[in-house]
Amino acid sequence: MNKTPSRTFSGRPSAVACAAVFVAAMAAALFSAVAPVRAATFDETTGRLSLDATSWSLPFDTLSELTGDLDAWVADPDGGELSGPQVEALFVPDASGLEGLGYLRMGGEVRTLRLSIASLESRFAGRRIEVRFWQRPEGTRLNATLEWLMSSGPGDEDPALVGVFRFQPTGRVTDDGWEEWTSGEVDFMAAGVLPPTYLELEDVQPDSYYSYETYREDIHVSLDALEILDVGPALVPDATCVPTEARELCGEQGLCALGRCMDSATVLGPAAADPEIRDQYLDRLGFQFRSFEGGRMPQSLMNVLLSALEVARGSASPLVYWGQIHKGVN
Repeated sequence: MNKTPSRTFSGRPSAVACAAVFVAAMAAALFSAVAPVRAATFDETTGRLSLDATSWSLPFDTLSELTGDLDAWVADPDGGELSGPQVEALFVPDASGLEGLGYLRMGGEVRTLRLSIASLESRFAGRRIEVRFWQRPEGTRLNATLEWLMSSGPGDEDPALVGVFRFQPTGRVTDDGWEEWTSGEVDFMAAGVLPPTYLELEDVQPDSYYSYETYREDIHVSLDALEILDVGPALVPDATCVPTEARELCGEQGLCALGRCMDSATVLGPAAADPEIRDQYLDRLGFQFRSFEGGRMPQSLMNVLLSALEVARGSASPLVYWGQIHKGVN
């Protein structure tokens, strides 16, 4: 007798989630196109997810996974670090859950999980990666970012932010509320020399100190099945450059920053994975400038903006997409 699956899977995206996270990413002026890679697979018979055996993965089954080189930092809404026993209490045993033996429950009174992934340099240096994880909202969601920080040396308490990569939904969901999120593809090493410093997951609720909204500690989100996929060699050469020769020296995906070739997605940020959302953002920009830019001179140059937006339309390349937007607006 075939077992009836307790969980079913869909590839349809959550339109609200996609739109909400992309507006946030756009506002921050922060992905190259998401292409199917060796991601976790879903068993339609058992309703369970299986992580790819060749990926680096974090199943969130036990506290020991967060110790060692990952040097996990877990914090409350005030930035206070949780103790080991407090973190251990966040693990929810569930052998029939999405994947593995359980998951991590955070959000609300547990706002932030930060993982130090620079320790993975030996595995992913010179490679192109994609990071994926699954979350199940229970009143709130997690915002995830990859961050490249450059320090002046030991003890530097204010390192320079080189790049931030924001995650977005892949469109894969289950009928019991799990959603898959992705970084999209990006070269692991920024400028060929700097690995990402942190992978940070944080409750999307605004900080009550900076807003009129009350931060709620009674809502949560579950986290499971994080994996880093090796999708091939880095696209941008490990080379020095000058801005005037960036195209020749750094290739179609690269630009020149800090005197070295760097993945343009790291610097400019991703374009949305969903082509429809990319185009909708361009339509929104055009509407904003046509409706609210009141000066005669800007209105007389509206054709320049609209022409640039049409060049950007349909492109997932950060250089083309953001470059044309910047050209049209500025």
